[in-house]
Amino acid sequence: MAHPLDPAHVAARQRVKDEMATVVDRYYAQDEALESLAREFGVSVSWLRRRFVELRVPLRDRAQARAAHLRRQAAQKARAAVREGGSGAPCPTGLETSGPTGPAAPEDGDDQGDRTSTFRRKPPSGRGTA
Repeated sequence: MAHPLDPAHVAARQRVKDEMATVVDRYYAQDEALESLAREFGVSVSWLRRRFVELRVPLRDRAQARAAHLRRQAAQKARAAVREGGSGAPCPTGLETSGPTGPAAPEDGDDQGDRTSTFRRKPPSGRGTA
């Protein structure tokens, strides 16, 4: 016989059932983890997983879960970089910068101005060297 649940747990479970479309959307479209959804709604992960299975909502396998985690992590880093004033996007050319970046006004005919940025190309892969 099942044990009686605390009214708060019953209410939390009912809320998930009422908002299941939102929960599923956040799981897929927003790459949220089942664990974080369960924590936010106040239900156990196993209970939420059983609801997904009952409704035939496909669960992510380990590789898909890892990929979703990496996407969330990259998005979080990009948001943090934007908050700090950077673009958050990696440099697509393979060049790395050091020193201050951004426009600098040229002085006395020096087309570099006071900018002290240096560019370093990533080291070669080692092919073709003797």
